[in-house]
Amino acid sequence: MLNPWSAATFRRRGCRSLGHLLRRATGSTLAENETQHSSSAAWRSFATSAEAGLALGQTLSRASGRGLPQLPVKTLGRLLSQPGALSSDDFEVALNLAMDKIDDMDGKDCIRVLHALVELGSHVRPSEASLRALGAQLSERLGDISSSDMADLAENLANVATPAIPVFARLSAAFSLRASGASAAQLAKVAVAFSKARLADRRLFPRLAQSSIKQLHLFSTTDLPAFLSAFAALGLCHEPLLTASSKVVVAYAPRLSALDLA
Repeated sequence: MLNPWSAATFRRRGCRSLGHLLRRATGSTLAENETQHSSSAAWRSFATSAEAGLALGQTLSRASGRGLPQLPVKTLGRLLSQPGALSSDDFEVALNLAMDKIDDMDGKDCIRVLHALVELGSHVRPSEASLRALGAQLSERLGDISSSDMADLAENLANVATPAIPVFARLSAAFSLRASGASAAQLAKVAVAFSKARLADRRLFPRLAQSSIKQLHLFSTTDLPAFLSAFAALGLCHEPLLTASSKVVVAYAPRLSALDLA
């Protein structure tokens, strides 16, 4: 007697697997169930990928990082971006190895390595030449990077002492081209980041101002004062922005703090 759950039984019935058999038996599924199944599958895939990265990092750590030099830069970047995947010593080793493979990076790899540099801060000080090379590679692979990635990167770089001026220069050129499609939150994040880094970029800030005017009403009560303050801190004045924002500030006034109003 055939086992109803065996592979042979599935083949006899023209099915490749239990899942295939169930789909044939139940027919078409409602669209919402398909969406739920797709979301669950995507989450399982993400969880599996994260677990695999963590397991790989732990295995390498137990081996004292001996396998790290053999890994491609994409794997190194993913390990660097996975919290807890590497010990502190292996993290630094992986970062230095990745910096030696800049030519092999795509845009996402550049972002992951730059975030790792930010995380280590003053513990690792790459050479100016390495940062320029990384900035140049990032510039060439901008098609792989979203406006959100750029804004987050600018914010993180502004919060550390890493000498990242070459990277800021590339980010400025790239974000200037995308400013018209950036969200209010992204515009504010980039303006504040350049302000913190004391970089009065006279090509970037007019683009930020022009792109913000049509969506000032979308700025949060936190982002709008921070955005306007970034211009003031760098001694930059954009008259159309001041005129347009004054109307929005009046509307926001009851919800703004004394510090924001000042």
